[in-house]
Amino acid sequence: MAVPLQQRIIDGRGFVTQPWAMFFQAEQHPPMLAGSHSERINSYPAEKQAEGASFIELDRGAVYMRVDLASALMTSVDADSAAGGTTLNVFLTQGFRIGQTVYIGQGTAREEIGVIAAITPGVSFTLVAVLANDHTAVQGDRVTSSPRTSVDVDSASGAPTLNVVSTMGFTVGSRVLIAPNTPRQERAVVAAIPLPPPIRLTLETNLVFTHTAAQADRVGYSAEWVYVYGMCENTLANIPIDLGELDAGFLFRATNYDRIWRWTGSAWERSPGELPTLFVGLFCTAPGTGWKLLDGTGNPFTYTTATGGTATITIQDARGYYPKMAAAFTGNQVAATAPGFTGGVTAGGSTGLTINSGQASIGTPSSLVAVQSGVGTTVAALDHTHVDAGHVHGTTEAGHTHAAGTLALDALGQPAHMDFLPFVKL
Repeated sequence: MAVPLQQRIIDGRGFVTQPWAMFFQAEQHPPMLAGSHSERINSYPAEKQAEGASFIELDRGAVYMRVDLASALMTSVDADSAAGGTTLNVFLTQGFRIGQTVYIGQGTAREEIGVIAAITPGVSFTLVAVLANDHTAVQGDRVTSSPRTSVDVDSASGAPTLNVVSTMGFTVGSRVLIAPNTPRQERAVVAAIPLPPPIRLTLETNLVFTHTAAQADRVGYSAEWVYVYGMCENTLANIPIDLGELDAGFLFRATNYDRIWRWTGSAWERSPGELPTLFVGLFCTAPGTGWKLLDGTGNPFTYTTATGGTATITIQDARGYYPKMAAAFTGNQVAATAPGFTGGVTAGGSTGLTINSGQASIGTPSSLVAVQSGVGTTVAALDHTHVDAGHVHGTTEAGHTHAAGTLALDALGQPAHMDFLPFVKL
């Protein structure tokens, strides 16, 4: 399967293809960077933190953009929302979407996480699960699309401990932005979240600045690299295993199977339009990479799974066999069988008739001529006919039987047909 040009970020020489070069030039993004996947993940110079920066992974053929996730959507509870219900009444719904995770009352005793199942514009969210706590209009609990907290105990520079009001929504590996838009702004990666008390984040590196309780510096997610487009092409053994939520949509093509997978944000799935697993097709010529001729060789042979793995299966030689719809697939040849024969031959049938040689007079001549005058002997006239006075023939029937004989049906007959090559998609 040839990959369309518009899906190729870089060509075989490692250069950006013309459509994408024109795109970046037209858009005039902040710094456009290029390098390996490892360089994007492990390098964090200031210019690579800029929102809107682009990065081309030359080894994976994928484009990422820096997105500021710290700018969370925010609203607040404006009408009482009872625990045990799924309705969260809020002041504003604009910008939020179905399926989005929201953080409710973070930093309070009522903090909890919900997922939006439905939205009543300007009125409320319907959540997937019920609320664990009451959230009243008086409390006005904040509702955000990204976890946000703040420093509540002095956190000294030169140490990896950041004391915060809440750690809800943060995970090990999260990149956090501390004190945004202040002289104390800095970024860090969460290394651990120790059990409270106190409530704190342990960072991978020491803090550059001191963050005091009085300053109450805000802490939220940092800008992150988000997958935009492109396709990684390699053998299936090299399918990426280090992708996360922000890589959703990442495309991978296995060159040795001519298969494309898409990353959902948590797992691999077949890319839309891909043939299903073990699809069997009939071809005039061999279709090429990613197909296996069903000739009974190479068993058990390897095929790909929907999740980017492999499995094996055994299928016998399918050539010369007609497919039959069945309740389950076996992959085995089934020998031809002759059709059954019902009925029989009745014994004692007649073979014919035996004709007896019966005799009868041929009758009196139609006219007579006297040979002397008066009464005397007569003879047939010169011209005369004979009249049959009637006779019968006797018949007899001999008893007999017919043997069944040696007639049999074979399984060599076949309807009109055309020969094709059976291949299975790996």
